Amino acid sequence: MNYFQLPKIDLHCHLDGSIRPETAFELAVANRLAESEDKDALIQSLSVPEDCKNLDEYLNCFALPLKVMQTKAALTRISFELFEDAARENVKYLEVRFAPLLHQTQGLSLAEIIESVVEGMKRAETMYDIRGNYILSVLRGMPTTKLNPSSMPVYLG
Repeated sequence: MNYFQLPKIDLHCHLDGSIRPETAFELAVANRLAESEDKDALIQSLSVPEDCKNLDEYLNCFALPLKVMQTKAALTRISFELFEDAARENVKYLEVRFAPLLHQTQGLSLAEIIESVVEGMKRAETMYDIRGNYILSVLRGMPTTKLNPSSMPVYLG
């Protein structure tokens, strides 16, 4: 049986853990976070070792993705590619989790961050037989900010 042909849903996918290795590399070089000769080591840094010893070692794999996911263009691209990859595996519905507060280091507003990932998702939905939603994660230990719910985008799809 070819499992790729079966229609599927994915209800627990993490955006920052789903970046294509090639995309991470391209964005890292473009943002001067890596040199072109660092490709193999950089891509390897995205994978948890089989003998992972603790949560900190596991979470280190998310360091680079979070560094390159700080612009509207990068967030839109990564979102689109995630939905594109899922559609190619015959996923019909995908729920993606991410923490918008982790994507503000270059000054993006929460609204811009959310709009960017939804834009990538919506573009993929028009090109592929897939639908999706985002679940926003709030992280304990993050500084509190004053949120104005009326200024946050609302998407009814």
